[in-house]
Amino acid sequence: VLIAAIAGDKGLRDELGVAVRAGEEFQERSKKILRGIARQDWNKAVVLADSELEGIAGAGALSFKEIALMPADYYHLLDVRHGPILLIDKKTLVIAVCSPNGISRQKDLISDLKKKSPLIVEVSGGPQKISDADYWIPVPAFRNFGVTGIPFIFIPQALSLFKAVGRGINPDLPQGLCPWIVLKEKE
Repeated sequence: VLIAAIAGDKGLRDELGVAVRAGEEFQERSKKILRGIARQDWNKAVVLADSELEGIAGAGALSFKEIALMPADYYHLLDVRHGPILLIDKKTLVIAVCSPNGISRQKDLISDLKKKSPLIVEVSGGPQKISDADYWIPVPAFRNFGVTGIPFIFIPQALSLFKAVGRGINPDLPQGLCPWIVLKEKE
């Protein structure tokens, strides 16, 4: 909202408001499929996104580590082809946030990922999914792709929570994780 205000971008401010107001409905609509995905047999996660969503996708990967206590990584959507794809296997959950640009490349990537893992989740805006992913979680199609991050972050966070609970982990009491870090200067 601050960036929208500084830039004087009323359209962005309006879209942010729409995303926030639609949050509860989106979350309720998504919980059933996310619980089903969490029950599947996977033990690591990869989150893929690009452009404005890279930071949020990194935070989504971190949620798997902190909440479900499992390995997870974030990669730029198409850069996963440059090595990281070798680490994806049948026990890897892959969440790919697809943008409205470069659809054919994203579609090809997801087809290749399906050869490695049966647990591919496409997150995209629009009336239909763009790939042959195993699961599709539709989000509103915003003019500003960055706004997609608001509904998107719920997906890895909820999956982490549901996976943790299914594994008997209390996500409110992660062993060894400090709720904050205090930095002290040496004298």
